[in-house]
Amino acid sequence: MKIAEILLRPFSFLTIKHKSGVFAKILWTIPLTASFLIAITMAIFFRGIDIYGSSGIIYKTTAFIQNLPGFYIAALAAIATFGARNLNNLMQGSAPTMNIPFNGGLLTNEPLTRRLFLCSMFAYLTTLSFSLTLFGITVLSFAD
Repeated sequence: MKIAEILLRPFSFLTIKHKSGVFAKILWTIPLTASFLIAITMAIFFRGIDIYGSSGIIYKTTAFIQNLPGFYIAALAAIATFGARNLNNLMQGSAPTMNIPFNGGLLTNEPLTRRLFLCSMFAYLTTLSFSLTLFGITVLSFAD
């Protein structure tokens, strides 16, 4: 397995599909709309706000996000090793599906168990919080 595949595997959470379309709304539509509205609001009402300084938004947000990976990793470890049998059952109703790399191949539209869904979600959140932290540190380094 290539190193790029290993590093990008947590982002496979973004490939989860459900026939109701709810994941597309939760993962893409709502966050993008909220980000756009917040950016517009800040541009209009908060023109003098400190963005890059030591008391700025990026600094404070990065400080908060740095604490999240520990909680996500703990949750991931608990779910991956928790012995409850009901976590291995398929999700109720029409289970969401995901493309899963397996033994050098790809299982397409594989229905998800609760354990696989939660492990995938916490792996994605951990990777996302690491990425956002590195992005914030990089932006602050170039801002000075």
